[in-house]
Amino acid sequence: MDGLQKKAVQQTFTFLVNYVDPLHIIAQLYEQEAVTQEVMKQILHDNVRHKRAMIFFVEIVNTCPFDVLIDCMKKTQHGFVAEKLLEQYHQLVTKQNAFVQPGILHMVDIPHGRYIGEELALFLENGEIDKFEWNVFSIVSKWDVEYKSMTPSIEKSRVARVVMDAKIAWIKFLVEAGQKCDILAEIDDGKNMTVQTDNPVTSLCKVLAYQAQMMMIQKKGDIDGTLHEYERIKAKAESERLDAFEATRFYITDFLIDYRSYERTGKREIKDRIKTSLDKMTDLADSLADRNEAVKEHLSVYVRRCQLVKLLLYLGMTHKGKLLPGPVSEEDLKSAKSDLEQTCRDGEFENLKKGWKMMVHVAQARLRQLEGNYEGAFQQAKFAKDLSNQLEHRFEERQNITELLENIHSTRTNP
Repeated sequence: MDGLQKKAVQQTFTFLVNYVDPLHIIAQLYEQEAVTQEVMKQILHDNVRHKRAMIFFVEIVNTCPFDVLIDCMKKTQHGFVAEKLLEQYHQLVTKQNAFVQPGILHMVDIPHGRYIGEELALFLENGEIDKFEWNVFSIVSKWDVEYKSMTPSIEKSRVARVVMDAKIAWIKFLVEAGQKCDILAEIDDGKNMTVQTDNPVTSLCKVLAYQAQMMMIQKKGDIDGTLHEYERIKAKAESERLDAFEATRFYITDFLIDYRSYERTGKREIKDRIKTSLDKMTDLADSLADRNEAVKEHLSVYVRRCQLVKLLLYLGMTHKGKLLPGPVSEEDLKSAKSDLEQTCRDGEFENLKKGWKMMVHVAQARLRQLEGNYEGAFQQAKFAKDLSNQLEHRFEERQNITELLENIHSTRTNP
């Protein structure tokens, strides 16, 4: 397929996956040498239709001529799907937008691979679920087809880390979107990848941190047991010599766990630990910023997220916008106001992704509420609510914003 044809498949990926069963067309495609033996075997042996379709459409763009795919679908019950795909392609031709395969698919392009989580998160921050799914399954499929059976090497271990991070991002997406997800069953797949990465102990530590965090979200499972295992592996990892990037990972894992603990308990000492972790993460990110421009961009995204999380923390909220009990000190209120002004300065706000804009509106609403400006607070919370409706996967934030609106309405009528 040419660039525009690949882009048409990418932009209709969710629709294609929802309505096509590759089993009905793969034999005909194989006869025309439009699909590889490896993909043929995967499709025939996978019992889950949705997964079959994802693998199929990720791989087919590299092996199958576009007109052959359209013709095969039209000859089966997938004619309406072929028309949808053709319509999308014709729109792209009209606009003459050239397709460039996302850089994160160049999985051995280090240091890009080290920031795979940030790259995938950017799609979700802007509500681009199709692109997120496409890239996750492209990465996993590339591993299954090209790397899984490869002899151990430095390249393979680096790619394994990228795949592990992609799998974790997928599980995190499912949980945070409120979809049904068996954490232990899903996370085991990520754990199995850790032994093949270039730093298995540190990788396992990261997986356990996400496991604990997601168990806290779902409020089920042996959270204490997972936290104990995390601390044991962390102690082992800290005895090894770590570079600045790996050290940053530890601050991230501590942050993830502490924030959920703070949400459950509201303890001041945990809040102080989180602030310290955020400061250390920002400082270490700055120490890595003397790399190339692509790395600097990833780090700037990372630092911006840390700043926003700290801003919400000052306002007595979690990084998901949940109101926590207890007063907000004058000192914290002053810090929040200063940080918020910096976030919105010089038109920077307009360049933010939808997810960050939503949470900045949440912060503005909370600040105005604490200052007694209830009308302004209600208006900012409504802006956040409108953006949350465009980000359907942000289940927890939507719920928290609704509660914030109710809280502001209550204080507005009964100050």
